[in-house]
Amino acid sequence: MVDKLDFATIEEIPLRNYFSREDTNFTPWLRDNIQLLGDTIGIDIVDPSTEVPIGTYRLDILANESGTSRKIAIENQFGVTDHDHLGKLLTYMAGVNADVVIWVAEGFKDEHITAINHLNQISNSDTAFFCIRPRLIRIEKSKPAFEFSIITQPDEWEKANKPQGS
Repeated sequence: MVDKLDFATIEEIPLRNYFSREDTNFTPWLRDNIQLLGDTIGIDIVDPSTEVPIGTYRLDILANESGTSRKIAIENQFGVTDHDHLGKLLTYMAGVNADVVIWVAEGFKDEHITAINHLNQISNSDTAFFCIRPRLIRIEKSKPAFEFSIITQPDEWEKANKPQGS
């Protein structure tokens, strides 16, 4: 006979319950807690700046990778991804010559995941694109916890084994 296991349930809390606005609440919080994002993707992110002008637009966060010259462009989006933010992401990448691009959104459309995966496939080993989902969760009546989930990331094995000139 198997003992009955009693597990608690995980409740997801909408980000807007704690961050009323993406630009003035979530982005500054992320800047101040950038290590959590860095730990999730395995990159030591340092020197984050917010609302960095790129022409007539503003990049949510521009940062650097510690110990390298790689620049990191981070675009946040509440809700589900859209083409507008994908275009912004590419514009910001080009505008700051970013090597690492991180799209943070609550949900990702399949078409956008495919686009980011394709960018990872055709880029060199120094360039990386990530789709990251932020979540606030609670177990029963506990204090909320914040976590990032990787939706898509570079396939380092594929990049390392890609024939030269591909």
